[in-house]
Amino acid sequence: MNTLEIQDLRTGYGRVEIVRGVTASAYSGHITCIFGPNGSGKSTFLKAAAGAQPVWGGDILYQDRSIRDQATEERIQAGIATMPQGGSVFPDLSVEENLRIGGHAIHNRKILRQRVEEVYERFPILAQKSRARGKDLSGGQQMLVSVGQLLMTDPQLMLLDEPSAGLAPSVVKEVFELLHELKESGKGILMVEQNVRDALSIADQVYILVQGELAYEAPRSEIPDLKSLMDVYMQV
Repeated sequence: MNTLEIQDLRTGYGRVEIVRGVTASAYSGHITCIFGPNGSGKSTFLKAAAGAQPVWGGDILYQDRSIRDQATEERIQAGIATMPQGGSVFPDLSVEENLRIGGHAIHNRKILRQRVEEVYERFPILAQKSRARGKDLSGGQQMLVSVGQLLMTDPQLMLLDEPSAGLAPSVVKEVFELLHELKESGKGILMVEQNVRDALSIADQVYILVQGELAYEAPRSEIPDLKSLMDVYMQV
């Protein structure tokens, strides 16, 4: 099992500490959700886990080895891929060009083409729209492209920053169904979300951050329902 262990993480901007000693874990074949109010440090926490934000204190372990000082590119090669909030679609590039950018670290053309075909097989609509520009796609299709970019690297763990942000309710349902399918295929997912209701339906582990600190953690199996979680959410 591929495991990401984030231990006593501290980070921030300038001289301001945003994340204060947060510990969390993510595993292959599991979905780990980070909830919390706006400004609670969720995205900053995820950026540090992805290597896009300097770690001030604590450690980040992947497969029992520290990666806290590894660059994002090294983490991608190790099997960790990240999607920023809003996705990563280049609006003026075609679907296929966007996918190839996701696989930019693949130098073998045969493998690169194979990965593109694997994405098309998983998302047939992208094969149909392979020449369409990113800006001409629907919000749901752009999200598929963003996920496809991650899959180009064949990641074992995927770090997602609010994958449902800005999407229509019907599309949100499709996105979470997709994430559940990826989990079932063995992918691990660590995601920050504001949509607690829908995210809870696919979560295996839940953490709540408040003012940069870990205020609550529990496996989904110990959370009876959404109301129980929201009661905790409001109390913290």
